[in-house]
Amino acid sequence: MPAPSIFTTIVTGLKTAADIAKTLRDPALNLERAETKFKIAELLEVLADLKISTVELQEVLQAKEKEIARLTDAIDMKAEVMKSGDAYFRKSSDGKPMGDAFCLHCWESGRNVYHLVREKNSTGFHLLCPTCRMNFVWVDITWPQS
Repeated sequence: MPAPSIFTTIVTGLKTAADIAKTLRDPALNLERAETKFKIAELLEVLADLKISTVELQEVLQAKEKEIARLTDAIDMKAEVMKSGDAYFRKSSDGKPMGDAFCLHCWESGRNVYHLVREKNSTGFHLLCPTCRMNFVWVDITWPQS
Protein backbone atom coordinates (compact mmCIF):
# COMPACT_ATOMS: atom_id res chain seq x y z
CA MET A 1 0.00 0.00 0.00
CA PRO A 2 1.44 3.45 -0.85
CA ALA A 3 2.53 5.66 2.04
CA PRO A 4 -0.21 8.32 1.62
CA SER A 5 -3.02 5.76 1.86
CA ILE A 6 -1.38 4.09 4.87
CA PHE A 7 -1.07 7.49 6.49
CA THR A 8 -4.77 8.18 5.79
CA THR A 9 -5.68 4.81 7.33
CA ILE A 10 -3.69 5.66 10.46
CA VAL A 11 -5.27 9.11 10.85
CA THR A 12 -8.78 7.72 10.29
CA GLY A 13 -8.13 4.91 12.76
CA LEU A 14 -6.86 7.34 15.40
CA LYS A 15 -9.98 9.48 14.97
CA THR A 16 -12.23 6.42 15.26
CA ALA A 17 -10.38 5.19 18.36
CA ALA A 18 -10.66 8.63 19.98
CA ASP A 19 -14.41 8.77 19.22
CA ILE A 20 -14.97 5.32 20.77
CA ALA A 21 -12.92 6.27 23.84
CA LYS A 22 -14.96 9.48 24.26
CA THR A 23 -18.17 7.45 24.06
CA LEU A 24 -16.93 5.05 26.75
CA ARG A 25 -15.83 7.91 29.00
CA ASP A 26 -19.02 9.98 28.74
CA PRO A 27 -20.83 9.69 32.11
CA ALA A 28 -24.10 11.00 30.60
CA LEU A 29 -24.40 7.86 28.52
CA ASN A 30 -25.77 4.96 30.43
CA LEU A 31 -24.34 2.09 28.40
CA GLU A 32 -25.35 -1.45 29.19
CA ARG A 33 -22.59 -3.93 30.03
CA ALA A 34 -22.95 -5.63 26.63
CA GLU A 35 -22.72 -2.30 24.81
CA THR A 36 -19.61 -1.36 26.81
CA LYS A 37 -17.95 -4.69 25.97
CA PHE A 38 -18.84 -4.19 22.31
CA LYS A 39 -17.31 -0.67 22.29
CA ILE A 40 -14.14 -1.96 23.97
CA ALA A 41 -13.87 -4.77 21.40
CA GLU A 42 -14.40 -2.24 18.62
CA LEU A 43 -11.69 -0.02 20.12
CA LEU A 44 -9.24 -2.93 20.36
CA GLU A 45 -9.93 -3.85 16.72
CA VAL A 46 -9.22 -0.28 15.57
CA LEU A 47 -6.01 -0.20 17.64
CA ALA A 48 -4.87 -3.53 16.13
CA ASP A 49 -5.49 -2.15 12.62
CA LEU A 50 -3.50 0.95 13.55
CA LYS A 51 -0.58 -1.18 14.70
CA ILE A 52 -0.56 -3.08 11.38
CA SER A 53 -0.78 0.14 9.37
CA THR A 54 2.07 1.67 11.38
CA VAL A 55 4.28 -1.35 10.63
CA GLU A 56 3.39 -1.09 6.92
CA LEU A 57 4.25 2.61 6.93
CA GLN A 58 7.58 1.86 8.61
CA GLU A 59 8.38 -0.72 5.89
CA VAL A 60 7.51 1.78 3.14
CA LEU A 61 9.72 4.42 4.74
CA GLN A 62 12.62 1.98 5.13
CA ALA A 63 12.32 0.99 1.45
CA LYS A 64 12.35 4.67 0.45
CA GLU A 65 15.42 5.33 2.62
CA LYS A 66 17.18 2.36 1.00
CA GLU A 67 16.32 3.66 -2.49
CA ILE A 68 17.56 7.15 -1.59
CA ALA A 69 20.85 5.66 -0.37
CA ARG A 70 21.19 3.61 -3.59
CA LEU A 71 20.55 6.67 -5.76
CA THR A 72 22.99 8.77 -3.72
CA ASP A 73 25.65 6.08 -4.20
CA ALA A 74 24.91 6.01 -7.94
CA ILE A 75 25.34 9.79 -8.16
CA ASP A 76 28.61 9.57 -6.24
CA MET A 77 29.83 6.73 -8.47
CA LYS A 78 28.91 8.67 -11.62
CA ALA A 79 31.47 11.29 -10.67
CA GLU A 80 34.11 8.58 -10.19
CA VAL A 81 33.84 6.69 -13.51
CA MET A 82 34.41 7.59 -17.12
CA LYS A 83 33.96 5.91 -20.48
CA SER A 84 36.99 4.96 -22.50
CA GLY A 85 36.32 2.97 -25.65
CA ASP A 86 33.76 0.24 -24.97
CA ALA A 87 34.22 0.18 -21.19
CA TYR A 88 34.12 2.32 -18.09
CA PHE A 89 37.03 2.94 -15.75
CA ARG A 90 37.60 4.76 -12.50
CA LYS A 91 38.67 8.34 -13.06
CA SER A 92 42.08 9.31 -11.72
CA SER A 93 42.72 12.62 -9.97
CA ASP A 94 43.92 14.08 -13.27
CA GLY A 95 40.69 13.00 -15.04
CA LYS A 96 42.14 10.04 -16.95
CA PRO A 97 40.88 6.45 -16.90
CA MET A 98 42.67 4.08 -14.54
CA GLY A 99 42.44 0.50 -13.27
CA ASP A 100 40.38 -2.39 -14.56
CA ALA A 101 37.48 -2.11 -16.99
CA PHE A 102 33.82 -2.11 -15.91
CA CYS A 103 30.95 -3.45 -18.01
CA LEU A 104 29.55 -0.82 -20.38
CA HIS A 105 26.11 -2.44 -20.50
CA CYS A 106 25.67 -2.80 -16.72
CA TRP A 107 26.78 0.77 -16.09
CA GLU A 108 24.61 2.35 -18.77
CA SER A 109 21.51 0.27 -18.00
CA GLY A 110 21.54 0.39 -14.21
CA ARG A 111 24.56 2.32 -12.91
CA ASN A 112 26.10 -0.93 -11.64
CA VAL A 113 29.85 -1.41 -11.80
CA TYR A 114 31.07 -4.93 -12.47
CA HIS A 115 34.64 -5.72 -13.47
CA LEU A 116 35.08 -7.46 -16.79
CA VAL A 117 36.76 -10.86 -16.67
CA ARG A 118 39.42 -11.73 -19.24
CA GLU A 119 38.87 -15.07 -20.98
CA LYS A 120 40.85 -16.80 -23.68
CA ASN A 121 39.13 -18.31 -26.70
CA SER A 122 40.25 -19.63 -30.10
CA THR A 123 40.77 -16.13 -31.51
CA GLY A 124 42.62 -14.70 -28.52
CA PHE A 125 41.29 -12.89 -25.51
CA HIS A 126 37.88 -11.39 -24.92
CA LEU A 127 36.30 -9.74 -21.90
CA LEU A 128 33.13 -11.03 -20.30
CA CYS A 129 30.83 -9.42 -17.77
CA PRO A 130 30.11 -12.04 -15.10
CA THR A 131 26.73 -10.43 -14.37
CA CYS A 132 25.05 -9.73 -17.73
CA ARG A 133 27.29 -12.14 -19.74
CA MET A 134 28.04 -9.43 -22.33
CA ASN A 135 31.18 -10.10 -24.39
CA PHE A 136 33.66 -7.38 -25.30
CA VAL A 137 36.43 -7.71 -27.85
CA TRP A 138 39.80 -7.12 -26.29
CA VAL A 139 40.82 -4.55 -28.93
CA ASP A 140 37.65 -2.44 -28.50
CA ILE A 141 38.72 -1.47 -24.99
CA THR A 142 40.88 1.62 -24.78
CA TRP A 143 43.15 0.72 -21.88
CA PRO A 144 44.56 3.43 -19.66
CA GLN A 145 48.21 4.20 -20.16
CA SER A 146 50.35 3.30 -17.15
